[in-house]
Amino acid sequence: MITMKKYKSKLLFTLLFSLLFFSCTNKNKEKRQISQKTENLGFEELPNSETKSISILCKNEKDNLELFTKLKTELEKNDFKIEELEHNNGAGFLNCKENTIISMKGSGIRSYFARSSKPEKNTEDFFPDFHLQVFEFPNEKIAQENFEIMNNALKSPGKFCNGKAPQILAINNSEVFLLATRAEMFRGYINDYAKFIEEN
Repeated sequence: MITMKKYKSKLLFTLLFSLLFFSCTNKNKEKRQISQKTENLGFEELPNSETKSISILCKNEKDNLELFTKLKTELEKNDFKIEELEHNNGAGFLNCKENTIISMKGSGIRSYFARSSKPEKNTEDFFPDFHLQVFEFPNEKIAQENFEIMNNALKSPGKFCNGKAPQILAINNSEVFLLATRAEMFRGYINDYAKFIEEN
């Protein structure tokens, strides 16, 4: 009789433990799936029913002509020609971690295109080029706040959240600069010029 009681107790304990174990396992699995789905969103999955939208207003201010003159001189020294583009349709960023779309709007947006007159090393007709967008803000504090929002989005994890093309942001005083190029082999150029912008 004692043996049977022990057996029943042991069986009951085993069943309860198993039930608790599988319940916790399923909850953890469910949490992992939800977390993974949120963190691994791709650009093709935005917008969705839970996507938030943020608009960042750029205001036309006094341009930092000294910096731009230095940048233009540096580009020309390195055989790049830069020209301003007439259309300024703004820009957008996706933050796949926070499920957010960020739109750049307002009068304080300028766009440029820079292209080298020399072909890339070991090629004959593959000329380095990149786009440059400048976002102007009323002061350095607002520029820094918006830079962080934009940069967090640009670096957010996910399946090519903001596309596959190399992009980088730089900040100088009250202006934020977005440099983007079409090929991975040109990434070094935009990294170098982003550093130049921040140091001058």
